[in-house]
Amino acid sequence: MPSSPVHAVERAMDEAGFATAHLVGNSLGGWVALELARRGRARSLLALAPAGGWRHISVASIAIGLRFLAYFPFAVAGNLLGERVLGVRPIQRQVLRRLVHDVDAVPPAGAMDLMRATTHCAAYLRVLLMGLRYGGVKNLAGIRVPIMLALCERDVFLPIARYGVFYQRGLPAGTEQRMLPGVGHVPALENPELVAATIAEFVARHPGGSSPGGDCPA
Repeated sequence: MPSSPVHAVERAMDEAGFATAHLVGNSLGGWVALELARRGRARSLLALAPAGGWRHISVASIAIGLRFLAYFPFAVAGNLLGERVLGVRPIQRQVLRRLVHDVDAVPPAGAMDLMRATTHCAAYLRVLLMGLRYGGVKNLAGIRVPIMLALCERDVFLPIARYGVFYQRGLPAGTEQRMLPGVGHVPALENPELVAATIAEFVARHPGGSSPGGDCPA
């Protein structure tokens, strides 16, 4: 991903003094984490319903681009009208319904945080165009740290049959694959306990990030 998200995270890691770290990312964050791992910045990697499951401009990449564009009017309206719009539950439900399976499981504070993040994302269109222009994730086979691919059983935003299968087939041999039951594309919104337990259990089994492919870069 020749883009600012990966570079920004790398800079933040450098400034904090982290040459490597245990990386966890969901959706775009999963794509960024995969690219950081490919660059040797990971001790281990847990990708939750990662985006980028295509290699070039295709029907799959255009479909997800249109899906993001459909959310853009909400972002503009929220930015212009502020919290009066962001806090309206029917509007929140409309935004949430493709991101989670059980909208009612998302607490009001979590829904509000999502709305604020969406409406205040200055790079929304820029990141979207970058993903379409440069294609999806590259060189998955080059990742040499422990990996877990965690897909979401009820994901309708990035359906497994179209996007998840790309990672199921393309990640290195030995990648651990797990299905998170009963949750949609952003599982931490509706079942944070499940996500926290999955992360804790995975990292506990790979505290040093050792891998059959060799030691993790220091």
